[in-house]
Amino acid sequence: MVAKLKEKDLEGFGFALGETMVAHSGESPKLEAMRWGSEFAVGFLKGAAVGEFELTDLFNCLAAEVDADKIFLQANHDIRRMFEMHDANEGVKGLDEMIQFIVVMATTKEEGKFGCPVLHAEGLDYSDLKAILELQRNPETTLRVLENHFTFNHQNIDHEASWMAHEYMQGNAPAFGYALGDTMRKHDGRGDLFLY
Repeated sequence: MVAKLKEKDLEGFGFALGETMVAHSGESPKLEAMRWGSEFAVGFLKGAAVGEFELTDLFNCLAAEVDADKIFLQANHDIRRMFEMHDANEGVKGLDEMIQFIVVMATTKEEGKFGCPVLHAEGLDYSDLKAILELQRNPETTLRVLENHFTFNHQNIDHEASWMAHEYMQGNAPAFGYALGDTMRKHDGRGDLFLY
């Protein structure tokens, strides 16, 4: 880079400087948490059949929330610990933290207005998510590890948990969120789930 400057090759210097900046820029932990949280939320809300959302819209909603970055950093930390420590309860704790935060963000009103208007656009369906939340609030039906099995609403979801783990390990936050939302929706007791 210095050689390009000495040669008065400003275009070459500009490219070298740009490459250096990109190589060393790295996302801040806060920005990374917000990006990951928004990607997770887009997938989760789609999987829970609420509707489809634009990533930038949910990112902007999370950015307006005071502790969003801390919640998603902690949740991601808890999920990573599940894999590192082989403690499934840590992962369940992280999942629950993220779900609760998304719900609070979707339902909180200040001065009569919702903080995230895109979560209240026409055509969205919160019926399955409401059922999921009722089950999450009940200690008997919540997402948990019971006798070494992942369960939700008294149903074994080990197969789906493997799907979630795969997506998480691949770094695919939208697919990870979708897998969780879809799994919870299919096991919320509202639909016809046939077991063969």
